[in-house]
Order: sequence, then structure tokens, then C-alpha cells
Amino acid sequence: MGNYIEFQTKTVSDRAYGEAKFLAFAALLLFVSDWDLNIAIGKFSKIARVKEVDDMLAGNFIGLNPYFRYDLANAVKRLQDNWPIEYQELEHWNVEKSMRDAYEKWRATEPEFAPPLLPDLYIAKHEKEVAQDEQVRQWIENGDV
Repeated sequence: MGNYIEFQTKTVSDRAYGEAKFLAFAALLLFVSDWDLNIAIGKFSKIARVKEVDDMLAGNFIGLNPYFRYDLANAVKRLQDNWPIEYQELEHWNVEKSMRDAYEKWRATEPEFAPPLLPDLYIAKHEKEVAQDEQVRQWIENGDV
């Protein structure tokens, strides 16, 4: 990293931003190398050995980087790793929870006019699924399966 002063001179608080840019740069190298690590390393080696640039208009590859926002690409990767996500149920659960929270807040100010809430539709189902998943995980860890 001898030629990359920007990555070397950052303070500790700024290093995370530098790391995100470096990861974006690495992702770009992998992308243009058809995800072959050895080819990407070779391209990085060529770039790192450049001492001086004669034409500042040549090779503005960073401006074309599809992974400039590495944090977003990383979030997408985490979502893909945890697939499938049941979007419809998750959306209903979030809507129901926010509505119940708003109702409870209002009910605290007007208790004589507010009937109690009926059992929920999605929250209990979600909590039951989480409990079942935890039970299965415990079985697997204990060798009961």
C-alpha cells in the first residue's frame, strides 16, 4: 500500500471510511477480474507499482465503481445469506407492532375510553416461530436430533 497515502494517514475514527473505500476498490478489482482472486491481485500489483500518472483522464475506474457504497453491498449480501425472508409477514408484523404501540401510548392518556387490545395476529406468530427455531437449535447443539 505504499502509493495509497489516503489509506495510511487516516486517524482511527476515519479509518472505517477508508476501509469501506478500500473494500469498494477490492470489490471493483474482483468484479473486473471475473471474481478470480489471482487476477485481481495481479491488477492491484500493477496499479500499486504506478509511480506517476501522465494522463489524468486515463483510467478513471473509481468513478465507474459499481461497489462505491460497499456498506450497501454488504447489507445485500447479509440479506442473501439469511434468505428466505418472508417479506409480506415481516411487513404485516411491523405494521401491527407500530399500530399496537401507538394505541397503547394513546390508551395511557385516555384509559376510560380505550378498550383493551385483542390478541395480535402476527406478533405472536412471529414470536412462536422464533421460539421453535431456538428449540430446534438447542436440540441440534445437544445432539438430541
